[in-house]
Amino acid sequence: MGMIPRRRCVRIHPYLDEGVAQQLDIHCASSGATVSAVVETALREHLERTGAMTTIMTRLDRIGRRIERTHRDLEIFMEAFAVWVKIWFACMPRIDGDNREIAARQAESRFAEFVELVVQRIAAGEGLFDDVSRAGLRDPDAAPSAREARIHEKGNA
Repeated sequence: MGMIPRRRCVRIHPYLDEGVAQQLDIHCASSGATVSAVVETALREHLERTGAMTTIMTRLDRIGRRIERTHRDLEIFMEAFAVWVKIWFACMPRIDGDNREIAARQAESRFAEFVELVVQRIAAGEGLFDDVSRAGLRDPDAAPSAREARIHEKGNA
């Protein structure tokens, strides 16, 4: 008759709180399982959850970095829009009564041209952040957000 190989076990001596030890004894008595089997199962499940938790945390960290980059990109767009509005207000005179209708038609035409240009740039894979990156941000991940830069400037003032 062949011998069944015995699995190798290592003896450990953990300390338990009295209440937990009593609960363990009650559970083992009612289920018919050994203390070693219950502890091993519980420890295995805990370690598997911990491994899964590490994976989840890694993914959450990655998502967090993406959100930070998106936030930084949004700040660049907001700053660009604010600069544009300031320049527009500085350069555009108020339009009075009779000229408003003509200006409105011209604005609609110019806006349609603008939308077409935006569509072309997006279709070509270009964007404002690409232009800003080429202009000075060599490592986009290392670049501070506009808000961080303002805070840093205020701190050094």
